[in-house]
Amino acid sequence: MDEKHNPCEDLRCGPGEQCVVSEDGRGYLSAHCVCPHECDNYGDSVESSPVCATDGTDFESLCHLRAYACKAKQNVTIKYYGKCGKFYLI
Repeated sequence: MDEKHNPCEDLRCGPGEQCVVSEDGRGYLSAHCVCPHECDNYGDSVESSPVCATDGTDFESLCHLRAYACKAKQNVTIKYYGKCGKFYLI
């Protein structure tokens, strides 16, 4: 079986971008980086949970954070799952 090389392994995408592989009509694979177009809701899963970003901004989900980072071209990442706020140790 002839395995094709994944061109995403050779590409480094920017903040929030995702690597997408496409094939031309002759069987050649190429890769390019894109911003997420839409974010799916998976109910009560971690993927649909609110997140706090490293800049202190709340996002509806990790996907929404990545979409923002991509469009704004900023290196904003997840700080933790859940809304941003002050936490006090008891």
